[in-house]
Amino acid sequence: MKCGLFSVVSTLLKKIAIDHEVSVVNAVRKVTASRHGAIAAQEQFDFCYECVLQHIRYFAPNSNFAA
Repeated sequence: MKCGLFSVVSTLLKKIAIDHEVSVVNAVRKVTASRHGAIAAQEQFDFCYECVLQHIRYFAPNSNFAA
């Protein structure tokens, strides 16, 4: 489901902006709790993680974020 994937990525990027930290695992768990099968494949999880990494590299290259 692409809408579940979008929902997770959107949640992650908003959380970074507000809290300056995220957990991809927790975000996926939260979304899949209400949208069963939203992130059904490892590739989708990897995509979420990669989106977070790319966002941090582009918008906060000198930050203290740890991958």
